[in-house]
Amino acid sequence: QNFDIFNEDHVKMLESLWIILKETPRQVEGLVSNEWTELGFQGNDPTTDFRSMGMLGLYQLHFFAKRKTDIAKLILQEFNTSERKFPFAIIGINLTRLIIVWIVRKPTSIMAFTELYEEVQAIMHQKFPPII
Repeated sequence: QNFDIFNEDHVKMLESLWIILKETPRQVEGLVSNEWTELGFQGNDPTTDFRSMGMLGLYQLHFFAKRKTDIAKLILQEFNTSERKFPFAIIGINLTRLIIVWIVRKPTSIMAFTELYEEVQAIMHQKFPPII
């Protein structure tokens, strides 16, 4: 399912991702804002980053941030405060795509998919230490 800017549930989930990770509401109304780059989206319209994975990309980002909030915030903080180039949102979306390719080759359960996503996020965080 594609991200639909007219679907209130889709927009609410995206805004909820912001609240989970930043703990404050966004300062700019509407979906288009440079603020989204703070979460690791590629530009000021986060919906364009969901083209490859649609809502599944957002579901995974949101679920990971909600379920593993401390890890997600740590990854995001390091992206925003260091020379480390780990854009949280776009890497998470692409990670979802890579896992889907893996699942197609080796069918598994949705919970295994989610757990694999979480483990790969943690491993990537450990394998790519901050550049000092």
